[in-house]
Amino acid sequence: MFKKISLGILVFSFLFVGADYASAAEGLTLGAGTIAGTETLTLTGAVGSAVALGSTTTTGAIGLGAGLTTGALTLGNATQTGAVVIRGAITGGANTLFNNSTTSTIAIGGALTSGTLTLGNAAATGVTVISGSTLAGTNSVFAATTTGLITLGSGLTTGTLILGGTGETGTMTLGRSTDTNTVSIASGVAGDSKTQTVDIANAAANGTTAGGYTVNIAATNPTAANGVNAVNIGNPATAASNIAIRQGLTGTVTVGSIAGTGTITLGSSSGTQALALSAGAGAGAVTIANAQVGGSVIVGTGMVAGTITLGGTAQTGIQTFGRSTDTNTVSIASGVAGDSKTQTVDIANAAANGTTAGGYTVNIAATNPTAANGVNAVNIGNPATAASNIAIRQGTSGTITIGSAAGTGAIKLAESTGIQSISIGTVPAAETTAKTIVIGNANPVSTSTTTIHAGTGGLNLGTTADARTIAIGTGAAIQTVNIATGNVANVITMGDITTAPIGTVRLSGATVTAQGGFNYGVATEGVADTYVLTLAPALTGLVAGQIVSFTTPAATGQNAGAATLNVNGLGAIALVKRAATALAANDLGIAGTYVAVYDGTSFVVMNPLVP
Repeated sequence: MFKKISLGILVFSFLFVGADYASAAEGLTLGAGTIAGTETLTLTGAVGSAVALGSTTTTGAIGLGAGLTTGALTLGNATQTGAVVIRGAITGGANTLFNNSTTSTIAIGGALTSGTLTLGNAAATGVTVISGSTLAGTNSVFAATTTGLITLGSGLTTGTLILGGTGETGTMTLGRSTDTNTVSIASGVAGDSKTQTVDIANAAANGTTAGGYTVNIAATNPTAANGVNAVNIGNPATAASNIAIRQGLTGTVTVGSIAGTGTITLGSSSGTQALALSAGAGAGAVTIANAQVGGSVIVGTGMVAGTITLGGTAQTGIQTFGRSTDTNTVSIASGVAGDSKTQTVDIANAAANGTTAGGYTVNIAATNPTAANGVNAVNIGNPATAASNIAIRQGTSGTITIGSAAGTGAIKLAESTGIQSISIGTVPAAETTAKTIVIGNANPVSTSTTTIHAGTGGLNLGTTADARTIAIGTGAAIQTVNIATGNVANVITMGDITTAPIGTVRLSGATVTAQGGFNYGVATEGVADTYVLTLAPALTGLVAGQIVSFTTPAATGQNAGAATLNVNGLGAIALVKRAATALAANDLGIAGTYVAVYDGTSFVVMNPLVP
């Protein structure tokens, strides 16, 4: 049966009792020795009995199929329902399975369908290592799992869970599904109140000052095939959440693609929210749409009752609106077409730094309008608006200056082609404050000229019903006052002309020259000895001392007796001569010129033909 059998003193006993013990319920013990051969060796025990190999060996080596090269070594039955236990060393030594396998396939639980496959002890304190291929192959963990739960380190409390190597150059993918799915990183559990820190590309740039990281989130093209990417950072349902996106000390944080056409929204909450840009204490530069060549930059377009603040309360830098070198329009509080609401634009409206010192300087179009950039045009108010109120007010003791201190250009007020009123120094009816209005340069060495033009409507000075003093040319120096000196038929009226004069007009000078006819006209005679004189401008009333000069008609001017004179329809007044004597015949000659003074009752002819 065997080519070589060395069983010591048990050789014949084995052959003899082996057959008898094949079905016996007692145990069979084989001592030390070697069983070698090329045939099949089968060791069987009774059903329900225990078969032990090397059960008493303590320090030696027990080998099963140690010389096996191409055959199959099977432990257990493919249909077995019992437990198969392979134990290793308790404290020392290395326990290995298939440690010498290099290119073959090793399967553990390859036929497992509904049972549990456990690697390692839940209470283990040692290290569990699962190594994969060092080549370019694919190492898969639970690659066939479809609907189950896969956990890595779910019981980890204080240790570190690491995915990927420190020298890795390949790609690590989390959530590569082509279907709808959710990838949660550090999302905690419901009711979790602990603070979690998620570090992505947080280490130094490869441990040196060179290199760096590129973090792509939803960076693929959101075409129609896979929908539009939605990237949410922070939980919108959380009562309080702090999110910080920080660059390095000198790096750049970019939001939005360089060629993007979509919308970037910051602070779209429907609740009360503060949006701070460059809110740090450093000298930051905030650039919005700085490289944009078209489109619109809108700030707070949907606000209804909030406040938009540009610039800090302690700012010392410059705020620039509309710095284009080309033609452009900067609109502030310009509303929309058909807007009927009242808008208030405050520029430098706060108190002077909160104290009585300091102040604001507001420059509008203050740069030099050279030929390179054209002439500045500053419009305040909409010329196309039917009604618009514009008020420029200083403080209680400040000064409003219009025009440069060394300006040579023209300053125009109210050059509209329509009907317009210009009020300077006007106050409400109840205002009693005394105002001083100065037009022109009071500097005695100045050679400037102040000209006030008026249209065909007229130029009015002091025409209201208030008592006032109007001074023209009242300076202490020699002055020349010209009134209506043009070579035209001017009409100059001084004093009260509404009724009989009650005011006082004074002409004072070492020499007073009146050039032209003084209350003079050619009288007409409709009825004998009834003279009618029409002066232009007309007299509106007669007062004692009123002087008129008239020339009698060339044909019928000679009086026949008592005569009257009616000046500008004020009534026929008796013409008399000395001591209220009625005129006698021929006191007035044909085409004669006479001077008459009204004495309150009659016109006294100062030069009758017969004294």
